[in-house]
Amino acid sequence: MLKASGCGYLWMKTGRPHYWIPSASTVGHDVRLVFARTRERIGKILQEYNRKLNFTTDAWTSPNHYAYIALTVTFVVKGHPVSLVLDIVELPKSHSGINLAAAFAEILRNFGNEHKILSVTCDNATNNDKMVQEMHDILPAFNRVNRTRCFAHIINLVAKLLLKQFEVKKITEDELKKLSNEERELLKLAGDITIEELTMAQEQDEEENDDDDDDVDVWVDEVEALSEDERQDLEESVRPIKRVLVKVSYNFKFYYIP
Repeated sequence: MLKASGCGYLWMKTGRPHYWIPSASTVGHDVRLVFARTRERIGKILQEYNRKLNFTTDAWTSPNHYAYIALTVTFVVKGHPVSLVLDIVELPKSHSGINLAAAFAEILRNFGNEHKILSVTCDNATNNDKMVQEMHDILPAFNRVNRTRCFAHIINLVAKLLLKQFEVKKITEDELKKLSNEERELLKLAGDITIEELTMAQEQDEEENDDDDDDVDVWVDEVEALSEDERQDLEESVRPIKRVLVKVSYNFKFYYIP
């Protein structure tokens, strides 16, 4: 609650005369004070912890183009895992590996824990590869072999690559004439999904790719290695799954999206 005036303030004091309404400056001062004391307490806990610490980091750019890097710390107390947000700082630079490593190291030094790092967990973006290499050089206690790749991010990449095999591809007029009735029906179903929805989905994928420069190039596209006959057999085998996915997408749009 902030300091108010006029009828609203009068009604508030009439109903609860013993309540004190702080001013905006008081609230701001109290928030900064609580933050400073909490930060100091967390720093003391970590410094007194007599084992190595595990960290997780990720970078993110907000819709209004502010770049941030977040750092969490995980450790075990009496057999129970404890995870704390260590810091979230603005990174007004590119998310290069060197800049990420410098920001990471600065946060650790601010808490006095640069000598207690055991491992760091991050996703598979190429800038994180460079960050880990740079940290190996500027933080003597850290060894790059102790990097842990985010398993959830790997599963996400695998799911994207699997679903890509079932996408209904655009074809030319000549190719359309060669299609069977079943293939034409599949294309017709896919055509019922509006261009606006496809555009929104594409834009969302592009935004995700801007923040996560995934190493998808190292993934082998086994379809490209197949012969023409093998590709046709594969297309026939996955066609029922394509039909299901297209129908699910269309029905979800028709029944659940207002």
